[in-house]
Amino acid sequence: MVMVERVVQALPEMEPEDFKVLRALELEMRRHDWVPFDRLLERTGLDEKELGYRLSRLDRWDMVVRTRRQTVGYLGYQLRPEGYDALALRALVDQGVLEGLGPEIGVGKEADVYLGISPKGAQLAVKFNRIGRTSYTKIKRYREYVKDKRHISWLYVNRLTAEREFEALLHLYPEGVSVPRPVAQNRHVLVMERFEGRELAETRVENPEAVLNRVLEEYEHALEVGVVHGDLSQFNIVVEGDDVLLIDWAHWVEVSHPSARELVERDVRNVCDYFRRKYGVHRHPREFFENSG
Repeated sequence: MVMVERVVQALPEMEPEDFKVLRALELEMRRHDWVPFDRLLERTGLDEKELGYRLSRLDRWDMVVRTRRQTVGYLGYQLRPEGYDALALRALVDQGVLEGLGPEIGVGKEADVYLGISPKGAQLAVKFNRIGRTSYTKIKRYREYVKDKRHISWLYVNRLTAEREFEALLHLYPEGVSVPRPVAQNRHVLVMERFEGRELAETRVENPEAVLNRVLEEYEHALEVGVVHGDLSQFNIVVEGDDVLLIDWAHWVEVSHPSARELVERDVRNVCDYFRRKYGVHRHPREFFENSG
């Protein structure tokens, strides 16, 4: 069974004390790789028997993991991705953002996307960030915005990634840039209005030159708003006919960033090179800068 599906099945059985323990683990993992059992006693206010019972329940749902005493010298616990999912989903439900979760509608190296349903029946795209799923050791190098932190947990990186993308969408969407409409964000989960179309890399467009023009127009519009994508490629452009949607904004920087020009050049080159290789559409990246001024 897929991770999020297991969490959704467990949520109706979970009690306030279960969430109290998950929240305590979340907070203590800011300081500990493995959270000592004694710290959980202090943080939750539960007695030993009750805390042991709650940890056993959470372990059964794969929401926590326990280390052996001989490994770190004490009995310690970690929050697993399933536990973090449970915290985020519970919060989004309590906030009136989400009422139900449907099937998986997208998956990548760094995120899983599910169909969500709002209390009013609107369809949503619910994105669970999964940075560190394939290589935890690269997390610190992978994100500029965590490079100065001495203790970095995957929780922190994934939450910050969701926060940054949500912030970018809040800048871009009201200005008319073709990006998903942001709805809410909690921890590592980003909720957007569901969008139609297919990833550019997975389809063949009928009018490639028109699509390339639209991509570059939207990219220029984002620059006018003051936002550089920073990771643009065929994998984060959604197309439907000649319409495009630019997605995955977690790497964004402001146009005033010291590396902005370099990132813009790379973004534009990536897109132009892709259309040249796949469709034979020749567009030199220099033309973008000449036309955009």
